[in-house]
Amino acid sequence: MSKKNYGWSIAIVGFLIMAIAYASMVSCQGLFIKPVTESLHINRSAFSITTACLALGLVIGSVFMGNLIKKYSIKPVMSVCCVIVVLGIIGFSVAKNIVQFYVLGLIIGIAFPGLTTVALSVLINNWFGAKKKGLAMSIVFAGSGVGGLVLTMLLNTLILQIGWRKTYFVNAMLVLVILLPGILFIIKDSPDKIGGIRIGEENVAVKQEKSGISAADAKKSVSFWMLFVSILFVSLASSALLNHQIPYFTDIGFSATQAANYAAIAVGSLTVGKLMLGSIYDKLGVRVGALIGNVSFVLAVIALFLANKASGFIFAYILLFCIGCSVGTIAPPLLTNEIFGEKDFPTLISLINVSTGVGAIFGSTMCARIYDVSKSYLPAWIVFIVLGVVIIFLHEAILKTSKKGE
Repeated sequence: MSKKNYGWSIAIVGFLIMAIAYASMVSCQGLFIKPVTESLHINRSAFSITTACLALGLVIGSVFMGNLIKKYSIKPVMSVCCVIVVLGIIGFSVAKNIVQFYVLGLIIGIAFPGLTTVALSVLINNWFGAKKKGLAMSIVFAGSGVGGLVLTMLLNTLILQIGWRKTYFVNAMLVLVILLPGILFIIKDSPDKIGGIRIGEENVAVKQEKSGISAADAKKSVSFWMLFVSILFVSLASSALLNHQIPYFTDIGFSATQAANYAAIAVGSLTVGKLMLGSIYDKLGVRVGALIGNVSFVLAVIALFLANKASGFIFAYILLFCIGCSVGTIAPPLLTNEIFGEKDFPTLISLINVSTGVGAIFGSTMCARIYDVSKSYLPAWIVFIVLGVVIIFLHEAILKTSKKGE
């Protein structure tokens, strides 16, 4: 591939990373709940703690992953993290008790940002300029939706045919055989390494000094903490919806099969939603893109709330969900770059990613607690509507005062 278009090969590798590594650990672990718990003679709540351990590890890893990337460059960090994830999944395949799952989940989680969200955000920021960054980011992160659909069918079939232990091993081999060669032979830190320039900035000098502020200065600003809290709220609400939409659908009268089908369509629609939202960011600007994404999320939850009265609102929910819930992966790197620039982007996106992990830890649990107390999901939806409105105002306030957001 030519130097001019090499960045798209980076995006393809990123897409595969999200489709195979991210989707298998985030979207497909529910497939293993029943076979693992029955095999190890434990309850499902005990196994679910593995997901919390993975999210906790993600928070820990996000704290320092940006600095590791700055110190050692992206390729070695991604390669090592890929091997750690592979070994962790192999560990799942031979684990004898649930404590081993917790430890392995924590280890995988620590390495995860260095293979997925943080590393890929830095790569796309390095390789794509403002006119193409949103599209490239959306293509990469759309991989999780495609991978979720494909791997769910593949891994479920394998579990039924060869058992959960061998399926975990096959999962690990997919990550090793497909992703590690892509990282080693295709990933390059920046266009400077091949004498090229960022896609979308063909008229900008290659050696232009990166603008922005340092992470140390950013952390002293109100804008940083407003962004941190807003992304935490986004992750909190999104993780709750993803985990509790199926039981809510059954609560309001749909069969288990119908509920699963609607949820699968909603999750699958994120692939299209991410591409749409990324294009909106590129064509209309970050400020308008953030507003459209956040308003779509609020309207999606309102539609979910109203589905309790009229089931037709489910379709409105799915249409709005595809864009609204895409905010969680597309917005953080684009907002971070827009507000604070590129001078210390790896460290800053790593810190912002901490809020994503924290939200993922508590979102589903908080939603479940609200349901247990009220015996209804409606109060939870009201809470998330309010949080969505707060997110709109936080992002508008930050971008209105930022130099690039004007």
